[in-house]
Amino acid sequence: MNGENINWLNNNTSKNAKVCVHVARHLTNWYRVRDDISFNYDGKPDYLVLLNRKSFLSKNEIDIMANTMALHPIGRFGSTLSAVYKYN
Repeated sequence: MNGENINWLNNNTSKNAKVCVHVARHLTNWYRVRDDISFNYDGKPDYLVLLNRKSFLSKNEIDIMANTMALHPIGRFGSTLSAVYKYN
């Protein structure tokens, strides 16, 4: 999770979006986040922010990365570091 993820979420998610940040959710506290976006909730999220570290991810999250187009991938030097996905 970094400022690029937060900027994209602030500018592109639906109103009252529920966002699941699988790894390092505490980093969302470092950035200004739109008031209606929720990171702490129970239930199904609207969006997922996944770090490209498969050892930290569940099989379901790995399947999402493999089979779903990222809405906002963030990469450096040709590698994706993290990405925002729409959760269906």
